[in-house]
Amino acid sequence: MLIGEMSIYQILWYFVIYSVLGWCVEVAYHAVTLGKVVNRGFLNGPVCPVYGFGMLAVLIVFNTISADVSAHSGLALFLGGMLLATTIELIGGWALDKLFHARWWDYSNEKFNFHGYICLKFSLIWGLGTVFIYKLVHTSIALGVSLWPVALGWFALVISYLTYVTDLCVTVATVRGLNRDLAELDELRAKLRIVSDSLSEHIGENTIRTTQAIDEGKVQASLAKKELEDQAAAVKARADELRIQAEERTARNVEELKARTEQLKEETRARAAGNVQKAKQLQKEIEAETAWADAREQQEKDQRIAELRARYETVRARLYKHPVFGAGRLMRAFPNAVHRDHNELMQEFRRKLEAGHGKSTEPGQT
Repeated sequence: MLIGEMSIYQILWYFVIYSVLGWCVEVAYHAVTLGKVVNRGFLNGPVCPVYGFGMLAVLIVFNTISADVSAHSGLALFLGGMLLATTIELIGGWALDKLFHARWWDYSNEKFNFHGYICLKFSLIWGLGTVFIYKLVHTSIALGVSLWPVALGWFALVISYLTYVTDLCVTVATVRGLNRDLAELDELRAKLRIVSDSLSEHIGENTIRTTQAIDEGKVQASLAKKELEDQAAAVKARADELRIQAEERTARNVEELKARTEQLKEETRARAAGNVQKAKQLQKEIEAETAWADAREQQEKDQRIAELRARYETVRARLYKHPVFGAGRLMRAFPNAVHRDHNELMQEFRRKLEAGHGKSTEPGQT
Protein backbone atom coordinates (compact mmCIF):
# COMPACT_ATOMS: atom_id res chain seq x y z
CA MET A 1 0.00 0.00 0.00
CA LEU A 2 1.42 3.36 -1.08
CA ILE A 3 0.47 6.78 0.21
CA GLY A 4 1.96 9.63 -1.77
CA GLU A 5 4.29 7.16 -3.49
CA MET A 6 5.56 6.03 -0.06
CA SER A 7 5.12 2.72 1.74
CA ILE A 8 3.98 2.48 5.35
CA TYR A 9 7.54 1.48 6.23
CA GLN A 10 8.92 4.66 4.66
CA ILE A 11 6.23 6.88 6.22
CA LEU A 12 6.98 5.55 9.68
CA TRP A 13 10.70 6.13 9.22
CA TYR A 14 10.28 9.62 7.76
CA PHE A 15 8.07 10.63 10.66
CA VAL A 16 10.70 9.54 13.21
CA ILE A 17 13.61 11.04 11.29
CA TYR A 18 12.00 14.42 10.67
CA SER A 19 10.73 14.56 14.27
CA VAL A 20 14.33 14.13 15.48
CA LEU A 21 15.72 16.60 12.91
CA GLY A 22 13.05 19.12 13.92
CA TRP A 23 14.07 18.72 17.56
CA CYS A 24 17.71 19.36 16.59
CA VAL A 25 16.68 22.51 14.69
CA GLU A 26 14.66 23.77 17.67
CA VAL A 27 17.52 23.15 20.11
CA ALA A 28 20.03 24.87 17.82
CA TYR A 29 17.71 27.82 17.16
CA HIS A 30 17.09 28.48 20.85
CA ALA A 31 20.75 27.92 21.73
CA VAL A 32 21.54 30.80 19.36
CA THR A 33 18.62 33.09 20.30
CA LEU A 34 18.49 32.39 24.06
CA GLY A 35 22.11 31.53 24.68
CA LYS A 36 21.32 28.22 26.41
CA VAL A 37 20.55 24.63 25.48
CA VAL A 38 17.11 23.31 26.40
CA ASN A 39 15.11 20.25 25.43
CA ARG A 40 12.63 21.97 23.13
CA GLY A 41 10.29 19.04 22.53
CA PHE A 42 6.86 18.68 24.05
CA LEU A 43 7.86 15.07 24.72
CA ASN A 44 10.80 14.14 26.92
CA GLY A 45 12.71 12.40 24.14
CA PRO A 46 14.65 14.21 21.35
CA VAL A 47 11.63 14.54 19.05
CA CYS A 48 9.27 17.28 17.88
CA PRO A 49 6.24 15.51 16.34
CA VAL A 50 4.94 18.66 14.64
CA TYR A 51 7.98 18.57 12.32
CA GLY A 52 7.34 14.93 11.51
CA PHE A 53 3.69 15.63 10.67
CA GLY A 54 4.60 18.75 8.71
CA MET A 55 7.19 17.09 6.51
CA LEU A 56 5.00 14.04 5.95
CA ALA A 57 2.19 16.33 4.77
CA VAL A 58 4.58 18.01 2.32
CA LEU A 59 5.88 14.67 1.02
CA ILE A 60 2.42 13.17 0.58
CA VAL A 61 1.06 16.22 -1.27
CA PHE A 62 4.02 16.81 -3.56
CA ASN A 63 4.76 13.10 -4.17
CA THR A 64 1.11 12.66 -5.15
CA ILE A 65 1.53 15.45 -7.68
CA SER A 66 4.88 14.11 -8.91
CA ALA A 67 7.49 11.83 -7.37
CA ASP A 68 10.22 13.63 -9.31
CA VAL A 69 11.86 16.16 -6.97
CA SER A 70 13.14 18.26 -9.83
CA ALA A 71 9.62 18.61 -11.23
CA HIS A 72 8.55 20.93 -8.44
CA SER A 73 9.47 24.59 -8.61
CA GLY A 74 11.00 26.33 -5.63
CA LEU A 75 8.08 28.76 -5.42
CA ALA A 76 5.50 25.95 -5.35
CA LEU A 77 7.47 24.15 -2.64
CA PHE A 78 7.85 27.36 -0.67
CA LEU A 79 4.14 28.26 -0.79
CA GLY A 80 2.95 24.68 -0.30
CA GLY A 81 5.35 24.02 2.56
CA MET A 82 4.46 27.32 4.22
CA LEU A 83 0.73 26.57 3.98
CA LEU A 84 0.93 22.92 5.09
CA ALA A 85 3.38 23.46 7.94
CA THR A 86 1.50 26.50 9.21
CA THR A 87 -1.80 24.59 9.11
CA ILE A 88 -0.31 21.71 11.11
CA GLU A 89 1.25 24.14 13.60
CA LEU A 90 -2.14 25.84 14.00
CA ILE A 91 -3.96 22.54 14.51
CA GLY A 92 -1.29 21.28 16.92
CA GLY A 93 -1.28 24.48 18.99
CA TRP A 94 -5.07 24.61 19.12
CA ALA A 95 -5.34 20.91 20.06
CA LEU A 96 -2.77 21.21 22.86
CA ASP A 97 -4.55 24.31 24.15
CA LYS A 98 -7.91 22.56 24.24
CA LEU A 99 -6.54 19.34 25.72
CA PHE A 100 -4.15 20.81 28.31
CA HIS A 101 -5.49 24.38 28.77
CA ALA A 102 -2.18 25.97 27.77
CA ARG A 103 -0.56 27.45 24.69
CA TRP A 104 2.91 25.88 24.75
CA TRP A 105 4.19 28.26 22.12
CA ASP A 106 2.80 31.75 21.91
CA TYR A 107 3.39 34.16 19.04
CA SER A 108 1.18 36.90 20.49
CA ASN A 109 4.12 39.32 20.51
CA GLU A 110 4.95 38.65 16.86
CA LYS A 111 3.46 40.69 14.04
CA PHE A 112 0.69 39.15 11.93
CA ASN A 113 -0.07 36.34 14.36
CA PHE A 114 -3.32 34.41 14.68
CA HIS A 115 -4.37 33.91 18.31
CA GLY A 116 -0.72 33.32 19.18
CA TYR A 117 -0.73 29.88 17.48
CA ILE A 118 0.92 30.92 14.20
CA CYS A 119 2.59 34.01 12.77
CA LEU A 120 3.88 35.21 9.42
CA LYS A 121 7.55 35.16 10.49
CA PHE A 122 7.62 31.44 11.23
CA SER A 123 5.34 30.60 8.31
CA LEU A 124 8.01 32.07 6.02
CA ILE A 125 10.66 30.05 7.84
CA TRP A 126 8.61 26.87 7.33
CA GLY A 127 8.37 27.65 3.61
CA LEU A 128 12.14 28.15 3.26
CA GLY A 129 12.81 25.05 5.34
CA THR A 130 10.53 22.97 3.13
CA VAL A 131 12.40 24.00 -0.02
CA PHE A 132 15.76 23.24 1.59
CA ILE A 133 14.74 19.84 2.95
CA TYR A 134 12.76 18.66 -0.05
CA LYS A 135 15.39 19.72 -2.61
CA LEU A 136 18.63 18.95 -0.73
CA VAL A 137 18.04 16.69 2.27
CA HIS A 138 15.18 14.30 1.59
CA THR A 139 16.89 12.41 -1.23
CA SER A 140 19.73 11.40 1.11
CA ILE A 141 17.28 10.44 3.88
CA ALA A 142 15.22 8.33 1.47
CA LEU A 143 18.39 6.62 0.27
CA GLY A 144 19.49 5.91 3.83
CA VAL A 145 16.12 4.37 4.72
CA SER A 146 16.23 2.13 1.63
CA LEU A 147 19.71 0.86 2.48
CA TRP A 148 18.68 -0.45 5.89
CA PRO A 149 17.84 -4.15 6.11
CA VAL A 150 14.05 -4.24 6.28
CA ALA A 151 13.92 -6.70 9.19
CA LEU A 152 16.33 -4.60 11.22
CA GLY A 153 14.44 -1.49 10.16
CA TRP A 154 11.12 -2.83 11.40
CA PHE A 155 12.71 -3.89 14.69
CA ALA A 156 14.14 -0.39 15.15
CA LEU A 157 10.75 1.12 14.28
CA VAL A 158 8.96 -1.03 16.87
CA ILE A 159 11.43 0.06 19.56
CA SER A 160 11.19 3.69 18.45
CA TYR A 161 7.39 3.82 18.47
CA LEU A 162 7.09 1.94 21.77
CA THR A 163 9.42 4.55 23.24
CA TYR A 164 7.41 7.25 21.49
CA VAL A 165 4.09 6.03 22.93
CA THR A 166 5.58 5.59 26.42
CA ASP A 167 7.03 9.09 26.28
CA LEU A 168 3.66 10.45 25.13
CA CYS A 169 1.85 8.78 28.05
CA VAL A 170 4.43 10.09 30.54
CA THR A 171 4.19 13.61 29.13
CA VAL A 172 0.39 13.60 29.18
CA ALA A 173 0.47 12.44 32.81
CA THR A 174 3.01 15.17 33.60
CA VAL A 175 0.89 17.92 32.03
CA ARG A 176 -2.26 16.64 33.72
CA GLY A 177 -0.38 16.60 37.02
CA LEU A 178 0.83 20.15 36.39
CA ASN A 179 -2.73 21.31 35.69
CA ARG A 180 -3.98 19.51 38.80
CA ASP A 181 -1.31 21.08 41.00
CA LEU A 182 -1.86 24.56 39.56
CA ALA A 183 -5.62 24.23 40.05
CA GLU A 184 -5.17 23.07 43.65
CA LEU A 185 -2.71 25.88 44.41
CA ASP A 186 -5.14 28.42 42.96
CA GLU A 187 -7.96 26.96 45.07
CA LEU A 188 -5.81 27.05 48.23
CA ARG A 189 -4.86 30.66 47.52
CA ALA A 190 -8.52 31.60 47.14
CA LYS A 191 -9.41 29.85 50.42
CA LEU A 192 -6.58 31.63 52.23
CA ARG A 193 -7.83 34.97 50.95
CA ILE A 194 -11.40 34.12 52.02
CA VAL A 195 -10.29 33.10 55.54
CA SER A 196 -8.12 36.21 55.93
CA ASP A 197 -10.85 38.51 54.61
CA SER A 198 -13.52 36.96 56.86
CA LEU A 199 -11.19 37.29 59.85
CA SER A 200 -10.64 40.98 59.15
CA GLU A 201 -14.36 41.51 58.69
CA HIS A 202 -15.17 39.67 61.94
CA ILE A 203 -12.62 41.69 63.91
CA GLY A 204 -14.07 44.89 62.47
CA GLU A 205 -17.60 43.86 63.40
CA ASN A 206 -16.55 42.95 66.95
CA THR A 207 -14.79 46.28 67.30
CA ILE A 208 -17.97 48.06 66.26
CA ARG A 209 -20.06 45.99 68.69
CA THR A 210 -17.63 46.67 71.53
CA THR A 211 -17.67 50.38 70.78
CA GLN A 212 -21.46 50.38 70.74
CA ALA A 213 -21.56 48.50 74.05
CA ILE A 214 -19.17 51.02 75.62
CA ASP A 215 -21.26 53.87 74.28
CA GLU A 216 -24.38 52.27 75.72
CA GLY A 217 -22.62 51.96 79.08
CA LYS A 218 -21.70 55.61 78.94
CA VAL A 219 -25.30 56.50 78.14
CA GLN A 220 -26.55 54.47 81.09
CA ALA A 221 -24.01 56.14 83.37
CA SER A 222 -25.14 59.53 82.11
CA LEU A 223 -28.75 58.59 82.71
CA ALA A 224 -27.86 57.43 86.22
CA LYS A 225 -26.06 60.71 86.85
CA LYS A 226 -29.05 62.66 85.56
CA GLU A 227 -31.36 60.57 87.71
CA LEU A 228 -29.15 61.33 90.70
CA GLU A 229 -29.29 65.03 89.95
CA ASP A 230 -33.08 64.95 89.49
CA GLN A 231 -33.56 63.01 92.70
CA ALA A 232 -31.21 65.37 94.53
CA ALA A 233 -33.24 68.30 93.27
CA ALA A 234 -36.43 66.54 94.38
CA VAL A 235 -34.89 65.87 97.81
CA LYS A 236 -33.81 69.48 98.08
CA ALA A 237 -37.30 70.63 97.18
CA ARG A 238 -38.76 68.23 99.67
CA ALA A 239 -36.24 69.41 102.26
CA ASP A 240 -37.22 73.00 101.68
CA GLU A 241 -40.81 72.03 102.05
CA LEU A 242 -40.07 70.14 105.22
CA ARG A 243 -37.95 73.00 106.53
CA ILE A 244 -40.83 75.41 106.05
CA GLN A 245 -43.05 72.98 107.89
CA ALA A 246 -40.36 72.50 110.50
CA GLU A 247 -40.28 76.16 111.32
CA GLU A 248 -43.85 75.78 112.43
CA ARG A 249 -43.11 72.78 114.56
CA THR A 250 -41.05 72.06 117.53
CA ALA A 251 -37.28 71.62 117.51
CA ARG A 252 -37.77 67.90 118.03
CA ASN A 253 -39.78 67.61 114.85
CA VAL A 254 -37.14 69.66 113.02
CA GLU A 255 -34.39 67.19 113.99
CA GLU A 256 -36.54 64.28 112.95
CA LEU A 257 -37.19 65.87 109.59
CA LYS A 258 -33.46 66.55 109.09
CA ALA A 259 -32.70 62.93 109.84
CA ARG A 260 -35.37 61.84 107.38
CA THR A 261 -33.91 64.19 104.76
CA GLU A 262 -30.42 62.76 105.18
CA GLN A 263 -31.84 59.25 104.91
CA LEU A 264 -33.57 60.12 101.65
CA LYS A 265 -30.34 61.60 100.33
CA GLU A 266 -28.37 58.47 101.21
CA GLU A 267 -30.98 56.20 99.62
CA THR A 268 -30.90 58.29 96.46
CA ARG A 269 -27.11 58.24 96.31
CA ALA A 270 -27.04 54.48 96.88
CA ARG A 271 -29.61 53.86 94.15
CA ALA A 272 -27.77 56.07 91.68
CA ALA A 273 -24.42 54.46 92.55
CA GLY A 274 -25.99 51.03 92.02
CA ASN A 275 -27.16 52.03 88.55
CA VAL A 276 -23.68 53.25 87.64
CA GLN A 277 -22.12 50.06 88.98
CA LYS A 278 -24.54 47.92 86.96
CA ALA A 279 -23.66 49.85 83.80
CA LYS A 280 -19.94 49.36 84.43
CA GLN A 281 -20.43 45.66 85.18
CA LEU A 282 -22.45 45.21 81.98
CA GLN A 283 -19.72 46.92 80.00
CA LYS A 284 -17.05 44.63 81.50
CA GLU A 285 -19.10 41.53 80.76
CA ILE A 286 -19.61 42.59 77.15
CA GLU A 287 -15.90 43.34 76.72
CA ALA A 288 -14.89 40.01 78.30
CA GLU A 289 -17.35 38.05 76.17
CA THR A 290 -16.21 39.84 73.01
CA ALA A 291 -12.53 39.26 73.83
CA TRP A 292 -13.17 35.56 74.45
CA ALA A 293 -15.11 35.20 71.20
CA ASP A 294 -12.39 37.06 69.28
CA ALA A 295 -9.65 34.89 70.79
CA ARG A 296 -11.51 31.69 69.92
CA GLU A 297 -12.30 32.95 66.42
CA GLN A 298 -8.67 33.97 65.93
CA GLN A 299 -7.45 30.56 67.12
CA GLU A 300 -9.77 28.72 64.74
CA LYS A 301 -8.83 30.96 61.82
CA ASP A 302 -5.10 30.64 62.61
CA GLN A 303 -5.44 26.87 62.67
CA ARG A 304 -7.32 26.88 59.35
CA ILE A 305 -4.74 29.18 57.75
CA ALA A 306 -1.91 26.96 59.04
CA GLU A 307 -3.59 23.88 57.55
CA LEU A 308 -4.14 25.61 54.19
CA ARG A 309 -0.57 26.88 54.09
CA ALA A 310 0.80 23.44 54.94
CA ARG A 311 -1.24 21.93 52.11
CA TYR A 312 -0.13 24.74 49.79
CA GLU A 313 3.53 24.03 50.54
CA THR A 314 3.00 20.28 50.07
CA VAL A 315 1.51 20.78 46.60
CA ARG A 316 4.13 23.37 45.77
CA ALA A 317 6.94 21.01 46.82
CA ARG A 318 5.45 18.30 44.62
CA LEU A 319 5.39 20.71 41.69
CA TYR A 320 9.04 21.66 42.22
CA LYS A 321 10.18 18.10 42.91
CA HIS A 322 11.69 17.62 39.45
CA PRO A 323 12.92 21.03 38.22
CA VAL A 324 14.91 19.45 35.36
CA PHE A 325 12.44 16.79 34.22
CA GLY A 326 8.66 16.67 34.08
CA ALA A 327 6.85 19.99 34.47
CA GLY A 328 10.13 21.83 35.04
CA ARG A 329 11.45 20.67 31.69
CA LEU A 330 8.28 21.80 29.93
CA MET A 331 8.62 25.25 31.49
CA ARG A 332 12.17 25.52 30.15
CA ALA A 333 11.26 24.07 26.77
CA PHE A 334 8.40 26.53 26.25
CA PRO A 335 9.42 29.85 27.90
CA ASN A 336 6.47 31.66 26.31
CA ALA A 337 3.80 29.15 27.30
CA VAL A 338 0.56 30.68 28.54
CA HIS A 339 -1.93 28.81 30.74
CA ARG A 340 -5.58 29.51 30.07
CA ASP A 341 -6.78 29.10 33.68
CA HIS A 342 -3.75 29.42 35.99
CA ASN A 343 -1.28 31.58 34.10
CA GLU A 344 -0.18 33.60 37.15
CA LEU A 345 0.97 30.47 38.97
CA MET A 346 2.59 29.07 35.82
CA GLN A 347 4.63 32.25 35.38
CA GLU A 348 5.60 32.17 39.06
CA PHE A 349 6.68 28.55 38.63
CA ARG A 350 8.81 29.55 35.64
CA ARG A 351 10.43 32.46 37.51
CA LYS A 352 11.36 30.19 40.41
CA LEU A 353 12.91 27.66 38.04
CA GLU A 354 14.91 30.38 36.28
CA ALA A 355 16.06 31.71 39.67
CA GLY A 356 17.33 28.28 40.64
CA HIS A 357 14.30 27.17 42.69
CA GLY A 358 14.89 29.73 45.43
CA LYS A 359 13.17 30.34 48.73
CA SER A 360 9.54 29.49 49.22
CA THR A 361 7.00 32.27 49.14
CA GLU A 362 3.82 32.61 51.15
CA PRO A 363 0.63 31.87 49.23
CA GLY A 364 -0.48 34.96 47.38
CA GLN A 365 3.04 36.47 47.34
CA THR A 366 5.40 36.52 44.39
